[in-house]
Amino acid sequence: MRRATTALAPAAASLLALALGACALGGNRAPDTRLPTASEAPKGPAALTPAELDRWWLLFDDAALNSLEDEAFRLAPDARTATQRLLEARATRDSLVAQTLPSGPLSGNVKRTHTQNLDGASSSLIPVGGDTTNETLNFNVSWELDFFGRLAQARKVANGDLAATRFNIEGARAALAASVADDYFQVRGLAIQLQDARETARVQGELLAIAQKKAQLGLGAAADADRVAGDLAQAKSQVASLEAELHAAQRVLLVLIGRGADPTSTVPSEPVVSDPPPPPQSVPGELLARRPDVRE
Repeated sequence: MRRATTALAPAAASLLALALGACALGGNRAPDTRLPTASEAPKGPAALTPAELDRWWLLFDDAALNSLEDEAFRLAPDARTATQRLLEARATRDSLVAQTLPSGPLSGNVKRTHTQNLDGASSSLIPVGGDTTNETLNFNVSWELDFFGRLAQARKVANGDLAATRFNIEGARAALAASVADDYFQVRGLAIQLQDARETARVQGELLAIAQKKAQLGLGAAADADRVAGDLAQAKSQVASLEAELHAAQRVLLVLIGRGADPTSTVPSEPVVSDPPPPPQSVPGELLARRPDVRE
């Protein structure tokens, strides 16, 4: 008898482990997203609200940037793909949840009969003729008793898949907003560099004219004019290179916001940049907690 007990011990331990695993799988314990104390700091008087953190580009007070962001969320291929993914995830969740609920066919039938007296009179004792209607409705429901929580767990998995898709889409939208802003400021920066390069080329052209005039009058060496001519050629080369970079950056921005076929002249490229907004007085914990992957 002692040997039998010893032989059953591993099997009992395995069953206990499976039971504990099932309990852990079906638990609903909320994750601890608190940050270490060293990463926190007291809030400032001008801390941003969650809505302001989600639309951070509005802090730059740039109408052109705001318009590009709105166009990107409406027209960008990534944004439209994300919207369709969300619709697909919702439909999949609804289908999976519906499979765990009671189901059954619904059928109905209506029968109408008309009789007419052809021979003999009708009386209250022997009624003959008239209309009769018979209506039937059948609804046979079948369901599975969820003794072990399988159906409840399946619903949790379906809802979890939908939540994961929503977090991924939110992350994609955040990345799109950051890319649009980065490319926009890059276009503005290249426009400022191009303006400086053109001004440098203009100055070098005037210096070359002066050096050539001095060489013709014998007031300067021809080598000086040649050196200035080299500087002018280098300045013109820099202008051409920056023009190509600016054109490429504008095209990348148009493709990113979903207007790849539009001319690059439609992208705002004035060589001016507004003053940057003051840094938000938000603690690192708040910024980190807003990240979709951390919340997921």
